[in-house]
Amino acid sequence: MVVDTRVGSPTLGTWDSVVLDTRECRAVHLPTGVGHLFIALEDDTTVSYLLSTSYAAEREQAVSPLDPALGLPIPDGITPVLSERDRTAPTLAEAERAGLLPRYADCRALDLSGTRP
Repeated sequence: MVVDTRVGSPTLGTWDSVVLDTRECRAVHLPTGVGHLFIALEDDTTVSYLLSTSYAAEREQAVSPLDPALGLPIPDGITPVLSERDRTAPTLAEAERAGLLPRYADCRALDLSGTRP
């Protein structure tokens, strides 16, 4: 699932989902400032992803995937296994009020320039 977390974006707080499997062999590009959530629909699922720069934990932000305002379509019968960071993450509204979310204009400028933070 992909969630727009960019303040000032016309799609802030909206989400989309894509099923990734070995049959279709699709990929998803996430623009700067857009969040993601993986849900394994089968046991022994492996997820791999490519970053545009070296991983830097201090640049990560988390928003609660269980935020009722987001209304993410977590399938019935799946009990989410969340990291401590995700379990304690603020809602989207709380993160916005605390100034934790990226600004849409800044993210677009980075994407268009080809540079990364």
